[in-house]
Amino acid sequence: MAGMPEPPPCSGAGGKRPAAFEVLLYDEYASGEVFEERDFTCSFLCEDHQRENEAGANGPRTPRRVTTYP
Repeated sequence: MAGMPEPPPCSGAGGKRPAAFEVLLYDEYASGEVFEERDFTCSFLCEDHQRENEAGANGPRTPRRVTTYP
């Protein structure tokens, strides 16, 4: 599309495709405070790396739990 900026490249290992997702660190505390910022270890993912990341996730995906990603 004319005038649209190019998406950044995928940050996944060997990633060369345009990113489709921005990766965020997110936590919601019991106080109601929310922490949210870009994950600077792997800021952007293409669709393939996002699927791989979700498939490798370890831990419950419920509030107040820790989920680790590859």
